[in-house]
Amino acid sequence: KRMPYCPAYPPKYAPRQFNDILLYGNKLYIAVSVSDYIEVINSTNGKSIKMIPFGNDNHSSQPRAIAAHQDKIYVCCYDGTVCRIDTTTLTIEKRIEVGRNPDGIVATDGKLYISNSGGLDFNNPDNSISIIDIASFTETGRIEVHPNPGSIVADNNGQIFVLSRGKYNHNSNSYNPILQQIDRSEERRVGKEC
Repeated sequence: KRMPYCPAYPPKYAPRQFNDILLYGNKLYIAVSVSDYIEVINSTNGKSIKMIPFGNDNHSSQPRAIAAHQDKIYVCCYDGTVCRIDTTTLTIEKRIEVGRNPDGIVATDGKLYISNSGGLDFNNPDNSISIIDIASFTETGRIEVHPNPGSIVADNNGQIFVLSRGKYNHNSNSYNPILQQIDRSEERRVGKEC
């Protein structure tokens, strides 16, 4: 069944690039990077509830990926920040800085793990995962990984998996991507690559 989608603003007024979607409760949260907002949609009827703006006239945040934890939504943005949104008021409560061009986020065991891609620095991408303590909403450390990390997920056994694109090779016109495993109990990359 196709859901009727009724955005708050017609596309001619808001160019769209959907980067991520999260279902939390009865709401869909959609990261719209180019237009610089999170759109919140009623998952039952497809009606737009609110568009939460992230940037302003002088600055673009570019929301990329979304995670949820205890009635809060967390959004990593390509401007090097992570935002916390209250799911009741649908407003940004706080914003903190992390690494360059975050591209993935996962919430597990009271922490957020954010993959800092540095993707806008083509020849020198970032190679870190930021660790944020959810209770204090502060960055507590970073884990070094293969360059240009992107998607990140966690399992129920304390392990985190990260897809890293690697550095671009101009001679072969390709990347050297790998899948990595992180042991969150020790907050370090496990020696093996998957």
